Amino acid sequence: MSQRASSSIKPDAIVQSGLYYYQEKFTSIVFDHLIYYVSGCTVKPQEEEMEEIRQTMNVALGTVYNLTAIVMDLPLPTLELQCNVTAPVATRVQTISSSLQNTTYNFNQAWIGVQEILACKTFNPIYTTFVHEAVCTQGVGGLTWIFSTSLFLCLFAMSMITVRAAMSPALRPIPRDNSSGVMGTSLLSGSSFTLS
Repeated sequence: MSQRASSSIKPDAIVQSGLYYYQEKFTSIVFDHLIYYVSGCTVKPQEEEMEEIRQTMNVALGTVYNLTAIVMDLPLPTLELQCNVTAPVATRVQTISSSLQNTTYNFNQAWIGVQEILACKTFNPIYTTFVHEAVCTQGVGGLTWIFSTSLFLCLFAMSMITVRAAMSPALRPIPRDNSSGVMGTSLLSGSSFTLS
C-alpha cells in the first residue's frame, strides 16, 4: 500500500509549492538554497551572495592566520623593539598570537565543514530521507493506524452504549403499582400512565 501511495504523492512538489508560497519569509540566499536542495540539485542557486561570503571568510581567516604566524615567528627581542614593549608583554603577545592562530585554524576547519554540509551531495540525501520517508512511508502508516484505531474505538464505544442501554431496565426494574398490578411510571419520561 505504501508503494502505491508514494507513487501518487510527490513530496518535492508539495515542499516546493510551500516554499514559493512563503518565499518572502526567507532571505534570498536561504530560499535559493532550499529550492536547490528540494529540486534534487537541478535548480542552481545564484552564487554571487554565497561566493562573496566565502571569499570574505577566506580572506579574513587567511589574514588573521598569516598575521599571527608572523608574530609567533618573530624572536622576542625583535618583537620588543618593533612594538616598544617589555619582555613579559612580548611573551604575552606571542602567547595570544599562538592561541589566536589555533582558534583561527579550528574556525577554518569548522567553516570547511559547514561548506561540506551545505553541499548538495550532503544535504539533499538528508532532505530526501526525512521528507520522503515521512510523507510516503511513515505518513501512510500513521494514517492507517489512526483509521484502524478510530474504527476500533467507534465499534467498541457503540457496542458499550448499546449494551448499557439494553442492561439499564434489567439493573433498575420499573416500579409497579401495588394496588392494581400495573406499571406506574415510565423511566424515560417520568410521567404516570395506566393500562386499560
